Amino acid sequence: MKIKDAVEDRCPTCGSLRTTLEEEQYGCDYCKKIIDLEDNKYGNKESPHLSVTVFLIDRDETDRVDHLTFCSWKCLYSKIREYKHRTNIDFISFPYLSFKRDIRDKYCGDFFDCIKDNNADSR
Repeated sequence: MKIKDAVEDRCPTCGSLRTTLEEEQYGCDYCKKIIDLEDNKYGNKESPHLSVTVFLIDRDETDRVDHLTFCSWKCLYSKIREYKHRTNIDFISFPYLSFKRDIRDKYCGDFFDCIKDNNADSR
């Protein structure tokens, strides 16, 4: 989700782009926390965010795809729970589980803890 648009310096005469003063910022689709999509901390082997693709079927028989980005499994789970009673969802593609413990909020144990904590009340 785009949190902030880029700030650009444009020529007042012709309107061409001179320079970009501030880059656009993206964030979590649930909590709006800013996420650096081009973070290379893990050498492009691990993502700094969790990406989900939701495939929807609209009433006019055209398919639509929503791409969502989350900062943690907790935010992903909270957002997906909002889809619980929707009937137009065809498929949801979840991110891979990571077994690297140094990736905060994206470790596979965080995924299972999130499910366990959120479903403890429903028993």
